[in-house]
Amino acid sequence: MLNISAAKVRIGAADVVSFDVFDTLIRRNVDSPRDVFHLMKGAASELSDGHVSDFKTTRVHAEKAALKKAREGGVEEVTFDQIYQEFKKLTGIDDVTISRLQELEVETELRCVDVRIIGRDLFHYAKMLNKRIILASDMYLPRSVILELLDRAGINGYSTLYLSNELMKTKREGDLFVHILQDLRINPSQMVHVGDNPIGDLSSPNALDIATIHLPRSVVNFRKSSEFAVRLAAAGKKRWSLTKSVVDALIADRFFDAADSRTEDSFFRDDPFQFGYTALGPAILGMSFWLYREAKSDRVKKLFFLSRDGLVMKRVFDELFPAEESGIETDYLYCSRRMSRVALIRNRIDLLQPVGRRIFASTLESWLEQNYGVAPGQIDPLVAERHGFSGLDAIIDNNTDRETLSALVVDIEDTLLAIAAGERAALMRYLAEKGVGGGEHAVVDIGYAGTMQEALTTLLRTDLKGYYFAVFNTASGVKNQLDLKGYVSHFGVDDNSSLGICTHRFIYESLICSSEDSVLKMTETEAGVKPVGRPNKLDLRRKCFVDYAHSGVVALAREYKNNSPVAPATSILPPESSTLILDLYLRKPMPKDVPLLYGIAFEDIYGVEKERYLAVEPAIMEQLEPSQIIWKESIAIQSETVQAPPDAPAKKPAKKPAKKPAKKLTATSVLGKAKDAFADKNFTAAAEGFMEVFEMDPRKSNYLRAAAEAYFKAGNRPLAVAKLSQYRKLTPKNRRARYRLWVMRFPTLGKIIGQNEFVLR
Repeated sequence: MLNISAAKVRIGAADVVSFDVFDTLIRRNVDSPRDVFHLMKGAASELSDGHVSDFKTTRVHAEKAALKKAREGGVEEVTFDQIYQEFKKLTGIDDVTISRLQELEVETELRCVDVRIIGRDLFHYAKMLNKRIILASDMYLPRSVILELLDRAGINGYSTLYLSNELMKTKREGDLFVHILQDLRINPSQMVHVGDNPIGDLSSPNALDIATIHLPRSVVNFRKSSEFAVRLAAAGKKRWSLTKSVVDALIADRFFDAADSRTEDSFFRDDPFQFGYTALGPAILGMSFWLYREAKSDRVKKLFFLSRDGLVMKRVFDELFPAEESGIETDYLYCSRRMSRVALIRNRIDLLQPVGRRIFASTLESWLEQNYGVAPGQIDPLVAERHGFSGLDAIIDNNTDRETLSALVVDIEDTLLAIAAGERAALMRYLAEKGVGGGEHAVVDIGYAGTMQEALTTLLRTDLKGYYFAVFNTASGVKNQLDLKGYVSHFGVDDNSSLGICTHRFIYESLICSSEDSVLKMTETEAGVKPVGRPNKLDLRRKCFVDYAHSGVVALAREYKNNSPVAPATSILPPESSTLILDLYLRKPMPKDVPLLYGIAFEDIYGVEKERYLAVEPAIMEQLEPSQIIWKESIAIQSETVQAPPDAPAKKPAKKPAKKPAKKLTATSVLGKAKDAFADKNFTAAAEGFMEVFEMDPRKSNYLRAAAEAYFKAGNRPLAVAKLSQYRKLTPKNRRARYRLWVMRFPTLGKIIGQNEFVLR
């Protein structure tokens, strides 16, 4: 692991600082240097009139043949021209084509290279100290090309560039370093070399007693940073593509350029932005590439992204394929099951449909609101009593007599149909204002059966295409009536254990869904048609998380658009590649990555009797039923973490000598000791003391808050969050405590809203 401070000390102690060039000062924005050859495949085939169908393989063979011939003649290195002479022998193409292929390779290298920040920073540090700086590279490219690459990266102010293809000596063999020492007339102790290659930049100069600073490539750090990363790298080998190579390089360069001890046991470093960029981002990116190809093939001119899952999809698509370039317009359309269900009610048959569905325990009034849009006060409680219910607050569930419920619905039929007609009119006006309809329009959503697409098609009496993250065989009933396609699944079974969207569907939905409130209906106002949301206090934690995560998703799309040598229009990221990190995380996360999803509630107004969460802190897990925790793997990981080692011998309780009864401690004395412990930074003891004071007198809730602060400072964030959550239940109106709880869950949030720390008095 690179120690920046130690590296700067070594630079400060040296007279001459030598830098490697490729992957140290400049880097390619693909996973592997040879992936550059993949980029040339199509153009190389065209330039050679089809004689070079697999440029990468031919180019690699040519370089190996040139090196073999050189080493047989006692020479360590080859030139660019020598490589292409072997290329000519392998392919039989003429000199003019060879020259054009060389130009193509140079152009592609220039297109793929950018500055490496950590290398540049050390370079500038050496410049600041007025050190003599040299560059040394094992490279076949001509000097003019390398100078242009360095100039583009802003690397200047060095004294000499030593190239292996000019001196025919390499760093790998050590002879280039010997030449440098002789040329500069210095001793090895006067020099330090900075580079990424374990042999050419580390072991070879070390063998000459030259000090070194090792800067492994970011992708190397990425793949070795943790046990999770190692598993990820192994799984990724079978899923290589040129687009995945670019995405992996972007992830590695942004988050793993310098080795970080935090990633050893937390791949996402407790950062929702990093989670969005690395895990959720590739999935949405891959879908966007697929969506563009499908929409172009289907000659779609406008895509309507449906709320709320479609918002992040739209943002990513707009980054990659702006309308002025792609010819595809996009818009965002407010829709929800609740909105369409009520708007589609036109007669008694429609009214009785909800009666036949499963009914989760709720009040009669709530059931009427969810299924028919009934607002408080619209139905006389006496109507409910007339049908044998105790009132509108009567609890109904799946065992409720359906005939009685049907009779009630029929009794208030006129009111329900009037409500539906009003909502339908507002919705139709909204759709008209948006201009939805026509064969050249399509909707985009997460999936899974084309329900909203079918509802819009029915309301508008026109055809709409549909593109979804996943389409399951449950949509087969509408397959003949609707034109719909799925990215991850196209009419596959919805219990396919190999697909994360099947095994962790509710988590996917919660993470992709935007931070907006669910839309109940459209309503007409003087200012026009406006959406009416359904606020959910339980959703606050999820909203905060996805706002950060989705900003990471969009950042990945923007950086891909700006930096990728593969154009978005020709990029392909298959589902098994795009969802790889997210699915591996959900199936087997590292313990310290589980807290990312603590406290995130899952919202479904039609399918829950009790609130459900993706994951919760161990301290409050026992307060919930197992069915209330959706991410079962999080429970298993937490259980493994808290279990004692299996071979650990059971400790026998030590016999304690008989003691005289101790004086009963008072709250004042316990509080004094807790405050002293806090002042001495013995935070765990302080927290336990504050909890003891609170237990002595539960009215003193501020000491529960103090305990949370102490646990947080002790590094025990789960307990801190649990205690402050307990305090929030006692004092729900305390805004500072609410903000502090957000900061405890997302420390980076403190930079925006302030720490809101509780000050102990």
